[in-house]
Amino acid sequence: KPAKIVSIDTASGQTGILEYKWQYSTTGLSSDYTDIPGATGLEYQPPVLNQTTWYRRLAKVDCKEDWSGAASSNAVKMTVVPNTDRYLVIESLVQPTCNPPEGCTLTIRGLPMANWTLEQTGPVNGTLTGMDNPLVLEDLPDGVYQFRTADANGCIESPPFGVIVVTY
Repeated sequence: KPAKIVSIDTASGQTGILEYKWQYSTTGLSSDYTDIPGATGLEYQPPVLNQTTWYRRLAKVDCKEDWSGAASSNAVKMTVVPNTDRYLVIESLVQPTCNPPEGCTLTIRGLPMANWTLEQTGPVNGTLTGMDNPLVLEDLPDGVYQFRTADANGCIESPPFGVIVVTY
């Protein structure tokens, strides 16, 4: 979770009570800011992020009717760094979605957002290459499977996730 954004210095030079409004942008430091509903405090706690985001706070005095001409704070950039642990998360461990006799559907998330290979062991061995997140494997027959990811050169980036038992 990102750190809370706090003020270093208090505002000064105004006459009246200050009101605040937080905004965010995912396109850059100085463009495409969007208001954050309900974010009107002196500080702001960003939610969990899945992409790099810039935040800024607007301030105006309460006697001003709208936000035109409001003072803007410095922008704070929250950079999202990909998870380097590379552990897979299986969304359905206990009972994958099964449609006998076609097979089961298993959803895997936590794959690297770059070139990767998914190595699968079990009744159906396979290597899948792609850039999807999450990955849906369909029509798996009964059996015991293990999954792990590797980079484009075949270097293993995650240990086997453990045993996945697919049964009807």
